Amino acid sequence: MQDIYLSFKDEKEANAILFNGVIPNYQNIDVIGVMYEPISSDFLIGDSKANPVPLPSPNYGVNIRLLDHEDSKPLKPYLVYPANPMRVWS
Repeated sequence: MQDIYLSFKDEKEANAILFNGVIPNYQNIDVIGVMYEPISSDFLIGDSKANPVPLPSPNYGVNIRLLDHEDSKPLKPYLVYPANPMRVWS
């Protein structure tokens, strides 16, 4: 087994790689989808601080727990190596 993190430009691109129609190409798929990152907590409105507003990042995240017999070649162009993953397999 190998846990991998993937980043696609959108859901359509992810689905084209991860699914054959409605049949998944991989057994363990964890779709995160559009990821959001808060803007600085120092964001000001007038003279007062506002709560950080999450902004969408320009990617569509998916985690896969790849089994030994599954082909990782189609996933290689989408591999990312986040320093602090938003979600991991337990």
